[in-house]
Amino acid sequence: DVLTELSRQLEAEMNTKSSSSQLDVAYLGGRRLVRRLTPSPEHAIKKNTSFPINDMESSAESPLWSGDGAILITGGLGGLGIVTAEALVDMGARCIVLASRSGKVKYDGQGLQERLDALQASGARVVLEQCDTGDEESVVGVLERVRRECGPLRAVVHAAGVLSDGLLRTQDGESMRRVVDPKAMGAWYLHKHTTEAEDALDAFVVYSSVASVFGNVGQGNYSAAN
Repeated sequence: DVLTELSRQLEAEMNTKSSSSQLDVAYLGGRRLVRRLTPSPEHAIKKNTSFPINDMESSAESPLWSGDGAILITGGLGGLGIVTAEALVDMGARCIVLASRSGKVKYDGQGLQERLDALQASGARVVLEQCDTGDEESVVGVLERVRRECGPLRAVVHAAGVLSDGLLRTQDGESMRRVVDPKAMGAWYLHKHTTEAEDALDAFVVYSSVASVFGNVGQGNYSAAN
């Protein structure tokens, strides 16, 4: 009966050994279901590629790349930036500019330095730059250096972001600006100064976060910025 089945499911759940806690579990037709995101068929992972990226168009067909020039990735030395650079190099990009506030990989234990080393050994030109996207002069400076030293700017990927978590009652103007400026104002500065310079961009990509939709405890400023 129903109570017997519920008891069986509860016992099974209590005995389940999982590497991560599951807050929501459902049983349907005898199957145990938990929340997971799964890739759609058109985004199946490529096989036998040097980088773990999604299946994409060839470089000759891709709207993200055309001819000589450079692609600027802000937040380029974080996880999202490195993965994006790997994808673009696999598509045929020959010059990638990875910009970050420090100009170097700062997160240990994530394998980012090893992946950066692989990118630099791939045959593509990988340029490291310092840029605080929350500072307009810094954005103008990096755009000028890219044009001068790497050729025409072909694409911008804005993946920079800063965290300054805290409950709303502890937030103030400075803690809000610390997060909003690099993400939201940075996007505006990049748009403004590539438009004014009439850069012939194939793409202008802005990364957001699921926090902008679902929120997260202590991340009101981060949700707003995204």
